[in-house]
Amino acid sequence: MSSNIPATKTDDNPLLRPWTAPFEVPPFPELQPEHYRPAFDAALAEHRAEIDAIAGNPAEPSFGNTIDALELAGQTLRKVSAVFFNICGTDGNDATEAIEREIAPVLARHRTAIMLNETLFRPLGGARRLIEAWRHVYNYPPHSKLGWLTPVDYAACWLATGFSPGWTKRQGSHQREVIWEVVRGH
Repeated sequence: MSSNIPATKTDDNPLLRPWTAPFEVPPFPELQPEHYRPAFDAALAEHRAEIDAIAGNPAEPSFGNTIDALELAGQTLRKVSAVFFNICGTDGNDATEAIEREIAPVLARHRTAIMLNETLFRPLGGARRLIEAWRHVYNYPPHSKLGWLTPVDYAACWLATGFSPGWTKRQGSHQREVIWEVVRGH
């Protein structure tokens, strides 16, 4: 899928250099249509490498090394996309429209590959089990498990006392044990 527009070296590409203008404004006067596709290609390759590193991280999955890392990955792709699609929407021409038609399915495949990456999302199974445990313990039957309190009042009581209103300490401890066992997958 190569464009009819000649490629430029990435180190000569103003989209891939640090933006030194005030507030890191993109270098709009330097941008030419031939800069966009090479910038997208470089940004996509960088993002794929970041996603592969997150998925291949041997450390125990955590919010920081999975969810936060995913949110922080792809900065270059976001910058290039933001500039390109803003230009297309405000000052587009035949050249940028051709690039847009070419890059849209590439970006869609890229996002789909991330969302369907089982290696990346398998560690979140623990989170799914935790959510299911909380749903089961606190919402079945509805509200009776919360001592007929609103969820906000229940949470305040739980945080203040360490156990639910109407429960003995042993019952509160048991509920926390049930949740922990579900989370651990036992």
